[in-house]
Amino acid sequence: MSIRKKEILINIAKILLPIVIFIIVLREIKNMIVSADINQLYEYLQTIPFHSLFYIAIGGFMATLPMFFYDFFLVRHLKKRVPIVEVGKYSFISNSFSNLIGFGGLIGIALRNFFYKRYEKDRKKLFKGIAVVTIFYLSGISLLSWIAILYSRRLNLMEDHFWIFAAIIIVGLIFPVLLVSYQKAKQHNFVFDQNQIVGLIIVSLLEWIFLFAYLYSIARIIALPVSIGDFFLLFLVAACTGIISMIPGGMGSFELVFLWGIESLGIESEQMLIVLFLYRIGYYLLPFLLAAFLFIIEIGKNIKKNAAAYLKAFSSE
Repeated sequence: MSIRKKEILINIAKILLPIVIFIIVLREIKNMIVSADINQLYEYLQTIPFHSLFYIAIGGFMATLPMFFYDFFLVRHLKKRVPIVEVGKYSFISNSFSNLIGFGGLIGIALRNFFYKRYEKDRKKLFKGIAVVTIFYLSGISLLSWIAILYSRRLNLMEDHFWIFAAIIIVGLIFPVLLVSYQKAKQHNFVFDQNQIVGLIIVSLLEWIFLFAYLYSIARIIALPVSIGDFFLLFLVAACTGIISMIPGGMGSFELVFLWGIESLGIESEQMLIVLFLYRIGYYLLPFLLAAFLFIIEIGKNIKKNAAAYLKAFSSE
């Protein structure tokens, strides 16, 4: 088989595999929802006060704050002067789109390239810088996954589903692979300096910790009877399986594993369904809607600027 054909088959597999996994996961979740007590779900929703709903909406935006520093370190690496407000806006748009749509970080790479190309004319340097930032997205969860590995016996979930444990191991190996890749990149004289790499790792850790804190706070609002320790382990396990599934945002696979875990602890799945539903709205949907609005404005500015430049060039002829 030619190299070209192999590449085509690999690309097809990358597209089809997440779709197949998503369909299987969707069927499992559908069965869980069908078996859930709808009246009980409605009762739980009615008990949520308005100020808690307001927090859930605002908290989702607050949970994305650490991700600003991915762009902060990118700009420092490029050694460009970009207004801090612009960096914040570009970061928010790129991360919100990437969180919801995903495609292996390609959306984030494309958007950052669009935003920063006006500041960095060396396209190769810009692309490599963005790629490094994107790769280190998973460094934090890779480090945290070792907590789930060490305390795996606390959850029956991993004994019943060995593939989940395998998924956590794979995510745990991402960090050492990143370190080896970084050392190799140093030999080619194109890397972020050591302090910036440490900074990216800390940012990734904070990103996942903030995400957990937000999700757990929703669980507390719903009065989910689970300890913070067990909830943290379930979060790590669900996050790792979501990553391995390659589905954007771990959509479906994250929820399925979390629901399995909650049921294994003897807790009603109805409450967890509400927690996950509110989490998806607060952390993914609302930031995405605002990011889409800001992106449309940015596109409009870009079109207006280009039109003005063309008119100026045309009138000077």
